[in-house]
Amino acid sequence: MNSTRRTVLAAMGAIWPATAAAGDAGRRSRAARKKRARTIDGLSLAYVEAGDGDPIVFLHGNPTSSHLWRNVIPYAAPYGRCIAPDLLGMGDSDKVPDAVESDYRVQRHIAHLDAFMERVRADRNVTLVVHDWGGPLGFDWARRNETKLRALVFMETFVWRMPTTAPKEVLGFFQFYRSQAGAKAVLDENQFVETVLLRQMKDRLSDQDFDEYRRPFATPGASRLPTLAFPRQAPIGEDPADVAALFDHYLAFMARTKVPKLWINVQPGALIPEPLKSTPRSWPNLTEVEVEGTHFVQEDVPHAIGRSIRDFLKAPPE
Repeated sequence: MNSTRRTVLAAMGAIWPATAAAGDAGRRSRAARKKRARTIDGLSLAYVEAGDGDPIVFLHGNPTSSHLWRNVIPYAAPYGRCIAPDLLGMGDSDKVPDAVESDYRVQRHIAHLDAFMERVRADRNVTLVVHDWGGPLGFDWARRNETKLRALVFMETFVWRMPTTAPKEVLGFFQFYRSQAGAKAVLDENQFVETVLLRQMKDRLSDQDFDEYRRPFATPGASRLPTLAFPRQAPIGEDPADVAALFDHYLAFMARTKVPKLWINVQPGALIPEPLKSTPRSWPNLTEVEVEGTHFVQEDVPHAIGRSIRDFLKAPPE
């Protein structure tokens, strides 16, 4: 494997090589049986709900699910109605039948999130808690629904748009997944689950947790398209144009909105390296807390994340 891609995989907490796990795609976990669901355009979106009061919506990214938030939500539940959906094709939400990659475009995730927020009545005093690709989805929803917002919490997400002059190791990571070899690594070998997520977690997760992350993508091929579509849509320069424009719009919004924000700054992290930390620090009405961890920080230090969110929810800045 090319050394630049190896560097970025390491930053994401990955160890090469990995072997995809076999499993029964139809098997449902105990967690799944406890989830609720809303039907949107004929497809079921699963979600976890806990607590009462104003909505606190947790948005995961790639290749995880609401399971990522399981040890964080108990800290927030005394302060509101916690809602954590599984994105389309992920966790226990439905896959698109006979899917092709375009079925998991960011714009479709946005449309499903819009409908989901309406169905669960997350329509006033909303706090969004976002990670990874949950950031672009949540920031865009916030931009279009600013009057419905109470606060924003973010960690290890896209606070930048990648220029074509970005460091080779960063460009190499995302360009790899635009290649045939990248598609094969994901669709045949389940690389985003096995390598980017799980190989770093062998001493931190139980066998049940490993099963929970693997289960939605146990079958090779189309079931894994959601985990391929996301990295292929990370904008490099102006490509793809629609997602590049989306990033530009929400970054401009975040730079101007006075909605209270909590940035959980992860050290060393992966998606917000030191040279880019000045961007969120320039956003108005921002509280910054620092924790130690890698990209999937909710598995590294869930209690530190939970306490930071709890303390912010108690009294967010005006």
